[in-house]
Order: sequence, then structure tokens, then C-alpha cells
Amino acid sequence: MWERRRYDLCLYGYPPHDAVTLLPRFIELVHQAAGQSLVWWSAPNRPVPTSPEGWAALIAEERDPDYGALNLTLASPCGLSIDLSADWPPVARAFDVLSFQMAPEHLTGPQALFDFDSLYTLFTESIRLFRPFSARVDDEELALTEIGDIYKWVDTTKVPDTIYWFNYFAQDMVERLGGREKLLAAPAYLVTTLEEPPGVILILQRELFDYHNPEHRRRHEEITRYLDLSRLHTLYPRQRKRQGG
Repeated sequence: MWERRRYDLCLYGYPPHDAVTLLPRFIELVHQAAGQSLVWWSAPNRPVPTSPEGWAALIAEERDPDYGALNLTLASPCGLSIDLSADWPPVARAFDVLSFQMAPEHLTGPQALFDFDSLYTLFTESIRLFRPFSARVDDEELALTEIGDIYKWVDTTKVPDTIYWFNYFAQDMVERLGGREKLLAAPAYLVTTLEEPPGVILILQRELFDYHNPEHRRRHEEITRYLDLSRLHTLYPRQRKRQGG
């Protein structure tokens, strides 16, 4: 049974993304990070395809018949899940989202599937696969508590809504955050550049982020102040859609 608390690896990128090749490749990355193959279902008791033709049929079946948008969830009996929202041509949304949901027990304790190093590898390889403008691994409680309605009025394609446990910023976002040198000097456990696709990876701490831990919240507050996110949010408001065309 899922707890309310969870951790999400989320990647945000501009279309197009080819779901037929993307999803089986991402599953392969998950298996490599976990060190084992897992069972995946596209619906209860319906295993995911094992061939490109099967994936193509599943994707075609799941697409919205009017707009062509894809919203597909894959689930594993062990409690992991994968969501892909992709839209081409872009009608329903401005960007695609690939997310991978984990519970705390997948990341810590005797039955954990991922340690810090394997999660870091999964994060970086997923970025190379998806080529996002931003990516993160978040503690759901941080996202729900700290973000609120920020996403409604801040253009998160330009600047992040907050800093998460793991973060990736593509080069354009790096410049808006003050540039490569400022980010590399940020008060975080690890800040490093990624050459392909170009950008910066920033990891707040090595241990599993827990919003209820005062020290973890202090680190989060320190880096959000360092990057001056409150001011940046006022500089990049979300563009409102015009009424009547």
C-alpha cells in the first residue's frame, strides 16, 4: 500500500518525445539502477509489451483520439510507477513530463532498490535520454508544502519553483540562476556540470531528504536564499492565455 509520502524523479522537456522508444529504454535504466528486472503493467494484470510493435500498439491505443496527447501510467507490483505525459503536436501542454514514483522504502532500509549512487546514475542517464530543460528528485511533502500555487503564476520553464533534493538545470536556466560559477559555488552536497545535454546538476545532500527534519529544511532554505528564488519568481511570471484568440 502506498504511503502519502513519496519521492518523484521528474523530467520536464519540450516535445517531441518518441514514447515507443523512450519508455522501454527508461525501464531498462530503472532495471540497471535497481540491479534486477521488475514486472511492469500498463493496466491491472496486463504486462507491458516486449517488442517495438507492441509498444507502438499500446501508445496508439492510449493516445487521446481528438488531440493525440498521451497520458500513460505503468505500474510495478513492488510499488514503483512511471507516468508519461507527451503531446505532439503540442496542443494540450507546452512541454512533456516523464515521472518515476518511489516510496521511501525503495530508497532506504534493507529492502531498498536504490542507494544514492544508483539513484544518481539513474538521474543522469534519464537526463541524457529525455533531454529536459529541468529535472528533479523531490520529497512529495516538500513539493506540496513549499510550492503551493507558485506554478500557477511563475514560468517554471524559465526558473525553478524551488530547489529539490536532486536538481538539473539546462544551460538557459543556469544563466537565469546566475550562471555556472554561481551554481558551482552553491551551498550543496554536490554541484557538477553535465556536458551532454549541457547543464548543471545540483544535489542538496547525500542522505534521503526528509521535509520533517529541521536540518534538511535549513539546508533547503539556505540554498533558496543563495539563489534568490523569490526575486527570480517576480522576473519570470507565467504568461496568461489571451481570451478570445
